[in-house]
Amino acid sequence: RNADELLAAAETEVDPQRQIAMYSTAARLLRAANQGNTKLANAMGRCAECKVSVGDEDGAKSMLLEGVGVLGVGNDVDLNQEVERISAASFEDVSMASGFYLYLGQLSIAEEALTFYRKGLFILEKSCCKDDKEQAIEIRKQLCAANCSLADLYMTDLCYEPDAETECEAAINRALDNDDGAVADALQAMANLRLSQSRPDDAVPIIQRAYERIHVGCSALARIVGLGVDDRKNDIENDDEAPAPELSNVDEVNALPGFEFRCQTAKILLECAAHLSNTENPQKDTSKVNECAEAAVQVLASLLAQNDEVIEIWYLIGCAFNAFLPANAEMAKHHWDRALEMLLKVQAGIEDEMKFGNTDDNLHEQMGEIKGQIEEVQEKLGSITTAGTEEMDEG
Repeated sequence: RNADELLAAAETEVDPQRQIAMYSTAARLLRAANQGNTKLANAMGRCAECKVSVGDEDGAKSMLLEGVGVLGVGNDVDLNQEVERISAASFEDVSMASGFYLYLGQLSIAEEALTFYRKGLFILEKSCCKDDKEQAIEIRKQLCAANCSLADLYMTDLCYEPDAETECEAAINRALDNDDGAVADALQAMANLRLSQSRPDDAVPIIQRAYERIHVGCSALARIVGLGVDDRKNDIENDDEAPAPELSNVDEVNALPGFEFRCQTAKILLECAAHLSNTENPQKDTSKVNECAEAAVQVLASLLAQNDEVIEIWYLIGCAFNAFLPANAEMAKHHWDRALEMLLKVQAGIEDEMKFGNTDDNLHEQMGEIKGQIEEVQEKLGSITTAGTEEMDEG
């Protein structure tokens, strides 16, 4: 088969190892035939993605670096010559080269990741003079996402660098400068930074703005699992008897950010709710607390609709209902009970493996983590019981 046939076949192949073989062969044929650098680099990029899927990150990085070399954009030490090359390159080559460097950043850590992110950003920044309006919009989206990735690097791997906070905030501000008003990435990054700076009052309105951009899709999914605002007027005991609602706002649902991103959104909202409900907070406002708690419920419910086997989501939904003023103890208990049931099932499974002689250290580590989580959930459930008893005594 020729290179084009191999590339087409690889796109529909489900076995990643066969895909890697197909893309590698296609790349070799394209290189031998000198049939165009863009097509060759694209084959290398797709091959790199497949290598990542099978755990070969080093192989993926080598393939991406080779792809950048093929494109001839972003790999010249002479910055003046590099700017000329970027200006002369096609939009497709610019996007691909910057994308390769940003992907390399995701696959790397600390200083190496920083180097790759900066190269990707450099290519994007120098290509912003493109006259095509649609291309300029796409470049701005990529700049926003890339700067958010850079900011995250300064909050994690490079957090102990002396200028980490300054560089992080600068990256987020650049992301906000290129914000298209649709995605929540830059706003969430800024809210997260403000919390890390012990500035929760500043974080609250920022994360609320981020939530506004995803609330339609989240609320649509929340209704699917019976956690829409109106749905909760019904008794939770009758959930299984009610017909499943149809999904609405499909476009907004499809546009939602990924699972981990939304989980982080919910955690930030819960942290803001906890700050606002603090008795020592001079700006305590019950309505604002409940706004953050409700937003967290909607985001977490969207995750539950996507995957109801994640224990953390059940636990966090319980925390969200408990964050209301006054707390919705019934709903909190319902979700914590489910989280506890799932944890006990996992614990029993690990115990069974140990009985059959599995002495894997990871298994013992998992058991320790599970026991700690069980204790935490039991403590939460105990706090509800204690609060209910105190209310009865007062009555």
